[in-house]
Amino acid sequence: MAIAILFSSKDPMPWKEVLENKLQEEVYIHPVDHHVKKDINFLICWKPLPGSIERYENVKVIQSIGAGIDHLYIENTISKEIIITRIKDEKLLEDMYEYVLAVILAHIKNVNQYHQDKIISRWKPINYKRIEYTTVSFLGLGYLGAGVAVRLQNMGFRVQGWASSVKHIQQVKTYIGDNGLQEMLSSTDILINLLPLTQKTENILNRALFSQLNKAYLINVGRGHHLVEEDLIAAFDEENLIGACLDVFRDEPLPADHRFWKDDRLSITPHVSGITDKHSVVTQLIKNYRNMQQGKPVDHMVNLEKGY
Repeated sequence: MAIAILFSSKDPMPWKEVLENKLQEEVYIHPVDHHVKKDINFLICWKPLPGSIERYENVKVIQSIGAGIDHLYIENTISKEIIITRIKDEKLLEDMYEYVLAVILAHIKNVNQYHQDKIISRWKPINYKRIEYTTVSFLGLGYLGAGVAVRLQNMGFRVQGWASSVKHIQQVKTYIGDNGLQEMLSSTDILINLLPLTQKTENILNRALFSQLNKAYLINVGRGHHLVEEDLIAAFDEENLIGACLDVFRDEPLPADHRFWKDDRLSITPHVSGITDKHSVVTQLIKNYRNMQQGKPVDHMVNLEKGY
């Protein structure tokens, strides 16, 4: 049994070095290293190249190094017999929380507007909002969503969230179903998307959803394909939204000629809200590899019907 790393947008060499140091076994990089593909049973993946997964006929487990698995299926066909697992990491959660908190504070304290004012030398004090009067709503209350929600609630924000099934989260009001979503959106100051990307959630950030908001602020740290880009601009024009921070996009890197770059109502970051730390998750990867070898269940296995 052996491991292969399939990355297309991340340097695999540091991951190979950390794994080999801990495992005392050789780890191969696709397609750089010479290796016999039939000997590979465990794949570690991040946005694998199109058609690369199918080349490994004896794979038992595919390990995503992110919280999501949608990137595995980009022009790759995966057998239903293969186990897929994902990362749940406390440091990744803390990074996501710190990013979201920074964006929220910049918004409610008008830092984004003052940045624009500086460009045109305008001195114009604006009334700010306090944490205790700010309602933050989450789309998605999985590991990351629930974790960030609880931390914001502990900071003093009013926090609520919407999920596909009932959740019981410390002092966080939760909603399910279409009626629940409508009720949550009507009282939202800041909307944070942390949903997994599935057939049901693709394009969920659309005009119908935005129309239920009233001068809210959007933070999208889920996936670019959650957002209908044209509908975001319409929501600005109709004042359902007064601004947004986007960390994820349909096309990454965001093309230089994309209209988002020149829209002052938008803040843009290059998919940096939560980056997996190899040193933090290496123990998790090795445990899953050893469990596979011994015929034991792996941790954080994905429900393929749900897509997360």
